[in-house]
Amino acid sequence: MLSPARVSHAVDHRFRSGTSPFPIDIAMGGRHAIANSSRRMLMSQRCDVCGKEPSFGRKVARLGRNAQRRRVLGRSARMFRPNIQPVKATVDGRPVRLKVCTACLKAGKVQRRAS
Repeated sequence: MLSPARVSHAVDHRFRSGTSPFPIDIAMGGRHAIANSSRRMLMSQRCDVCGKEPSFGRKVARLGRNAQRRRVLGRSARMFRPNIQPVKATVDGRPVRLKVCTACLKAGKVQRRAS
């Protein structure tokens, strides 16, 4: 059994290490979810038809045309998100709400439900 001094030390160490004492709050995007708020996805970003989902890449900062020497200044991470739209459609004769990318809508892979 741990003594009370060791337990409090372990709790203090956990707070200092950067892990949050509020795991549910972080999953739900609460006020403690500050660390990766820009990379958090609020709704499902996956197409129900083709499975398209966010991909990751880099944003490249370059010097302009009139610079003395054109070169890359830096690279930072970014996210390419698909254009997902909620659609009411009929699947097997039943009305269903789907999340579909605009490429699938344009290609006619999904028929919108007549409202």
